Amino acid sequence: MIIEKAAVRIAVELGRGAAGSSGSRLQMEEYSASFHLLTRPEVCVSIEVLRRLGGMRSRALVGGCFEARQAGPSSMEVFYEDAHLGTGREAGVPSELGPPLVTGLPSDFLGAVLGGLRAGVDRVSLPSGRLTVDRAAYSEADSSSRAFSGASTLLVVAIDSMLSGKDVEAAIGGAIRDL
Repeated sequence: MIIEKAAVRIAVELGRGAAGSSGSRLQMEEYSASFHLLTRPEVCVSIEVLRRLGGMRSRALVGGCFEARQAGPSSMEVFYEDAHLGTGREAGVPSELGPPLVTGLPSDFLGAVLGGLRAGVDRVSLPSGRLTVDRAAYSEADSSSRAFSGASTLLVVAIDSMLSGKDVEAAIGGAIRDL
């Protein structure tokens, strides 16, 4: 599904998606969970963001799954690469919003992804469980920390909507204005 609002286009793919692995390194944080009546115990989604500001473009793709838990700590896990932008890797991940992207999450964007996930969890109050970001892709020329932060926040919003049986498109549409 493609959602457009002002200068932002969002592609949402329910399920595991086509993006490759985000990397082999793991960063984990805990979060405070809230009580939810769930319509399903596990959901997966990918979010691709294209933002246009003047003549500049900003792109990011993140994907992950949420698995509900009855007990234990609630956590956010992000797989990333111990590499930086500018490695010249070939772009081979199909994009709904433009030219192909490079598979993986460079460490340059790890902080932005974690910040976006935290903002999303604060916005929607995820239930107890494990949120794993295990898919990502970027553009050597057009990706930015802001795009990865926004995509990560929208990932949490989409997951919460799916867990609760809400309209994913409406929830993301409402959250775009805060990007």
